[in-house]
Amino acid sequence: MTRKKQVRKRKTKQVIFFLVLIIVAGIVGFLVYDAYFKDNKKKEVETEKVEEKEETKEEVEEETREESRKKEVIEENWEIKKEDGVRVIDENDPNNSETVTGYISNSGVKGDYYKIMVVTEQALSEGECKLELENGDATITETAEVTAHPNSASCSFKIDNEKVLEGKHTAKITITTTGDRSGIITGEVEK
Repeated sequence: MTRKKQVRKRKTKQVIFFLVLIIVAGIVGFLVYDAYFKDNKKKEVETEKVEEKEETKEEVEEETREESRKKEVIEENWEIKKEDGVRVIDENDPNNSETVTGYISNSGVKGDYYKIMVVTEQALSEGECKLELENGDATITETAEVTAHPNSASCSFKIDNEKVLEGKHTAKITITTTGDRSGIITGEVEK
């Protein structure tokens, strides 16, 4: 072989050797890089899971503390005391009041009727509500039975739509119970 061919052959071998070396180095580098980041990704995922568990645990503890605070506030507001083994509730409890209080919860036209709903702040088992609806010189009087609810009561009035004039009305609802309790609820309604 001539010298040129030998040099060329050697150079070709060197180029091939360096190419193989670069490819092997690239594969090894990729494997190291991949293994390193896979471990970091696993660690990140595990860290996120631990943080989520800690946050969830903290949220549950916070909710438990919040519920305890609410119970304490309720007990403080109601000022529950024990005297002679009997549970006594503070007179601020609306159910201990002799006067029935409440509000007009809604009013409006529904079909052929003008309806007014009154809700009491006391739990009443039975009684009667008397409505006086005034608009200038016109007065409409209706009665309804008390409807009992667990923590309140209500009265629902259903008046023929033709009887109620357009405009603002003053509503006066007198509530009487079979016991000694009574009260007057007033408010303004509009048709």
